[in-house]
Amino acid sequence: MRYAVFFTLIMLFTIPAYSQDESANKGYVCNDGIARGKVMEIALKFSDLVRKVASGKSMFEDLIGFQKTYGIPFTVAAITERPRGYNDYFVTDGSAGKGIIVFLKEMKMKANSGLSFEKIREFSSLTEKKPNRTWPAPFNQSEPVGLLGDELIESYPILQTCWKTDESPQAVPAWIAIKPNGTYRLLGSFDEKANPIKLLDSKKCPRTGGTVSSFRLCAEFHTIGSAKKSILVWDGPAT
Repeated sequence: MRYAVFFTLIMLFTIPAYSQDESANKGYVCNDGIARGKVMEIALKFSDLVRKVASGKSMFEDLIGFQKTYGIPFTVAAITERPRGYNDYFVTDGSAGKGIIVFLKEMKMKANSGLSFEKIREFSSLTEKKPNRTWPAPFNQSEPVGLLGDELIESYPILQTCWKTDESPQAVPAWIAIKPNGTYRLLGSFDEKANPIKLLDSKKCPRTGGTVSSFRLCAEFHTIGSAKKSILVWDGPAT
């Protein structure tokens, strides 16, 4: 299930590179769309750290420290280019529609902001109508790979948002463990092969309300360290 990583890397190279203040990213290529507020300042710090971690000059724990101070970048769905309650962000426009990239310490959006995460829903069986639990997920990038207690594990490689013009963009393998309330932690390793999932026919999976997306995915998960089985339903990346 490497579709989300592939899509993320494709997006990294295809989103137009420009910012509100060209002097802010002089000497860098930034492929996250229109920059607003002080997001470029945060993005450059973040990208420099990603480069150091990828090259072994810094530890993965430093990324965890960055998350606690600034957050890490997430793409969320947007109904406006001027979200209420947020000043520092990138505006993007991709194959799935308009999105906002914002650095977040928690995967929670402010009320009436015009921004939202996608949702991954858990059902006990294929015939279940009401989800047991729901987790937030990055817009058009969801790739769940495991369940650990009440945490949903998603593959989420950490990519540079900007990189030096004389260098290639760097990435750090990573996963995020998300709780239903939107709190999350970064993981530097996760054995996906030891926790296989079984993809199912999405047409036979529980309906989650509204129109069924052509990118709808459904799979059977085993909770790590338990015999419990769950059915997860989510939307894969639009291509």
